[in-house]
Formats: sequence, C-alpha cells, structure tokens
Amino acid sequence: MNEIFPERLKNLRKEKGKRQEDMATLLNIQRSTYGEYERGKIVPPIDKLKILADYFGVSVDWLMGNTNFKTHEERHEKA
Repeated sequence: MNEIFPERLKNLRKEKGKRQEDMATLLNIQRSTYGEYERGKIVPPIDKLKILADYFGVSVDWLMGNTNFKTHEERHEKA
C-alpha cells in the first residue's frame, strides 16, 4: 500500500477535529481497526472508503492517492 492514504486520512481527521474513536464510531468498527488504517497497516473495504470520502467531501480516488484532485468537480474544472 502507498503511504498517501494513511497520511491523507489522518490529516482530514485532524482538520475536522475528530478523534480516532469518532471515526471508528462513524464506520462502525473498532478504534484499533481505524488506527490500523491511519498507520497504513490495512486498507479499508470499499464500503468504508466510500463512507470516509463522503464524510470528508473528497473522492475515493483522491483519498487513495490515485489523483491530486480532491473532488470530481475539481478535476472537471481544471480539465
């Protein structure tokens, strides 16, 4: 796994002033599992990625480091 996802996830969480416990509750998972996401130990399943992307208002592609456009709209504006 790349290092972009855990970094972006942690930064987004901190920007919103949320704790790992808050995010785990949102995703209906254990806090330790969420911590593994931020440490880059495991990749969330797609349903959890979608919840995270929607919550933070970013695209799954951006969250995963596949693009530098945060949203689909941003990609179209700069095209």
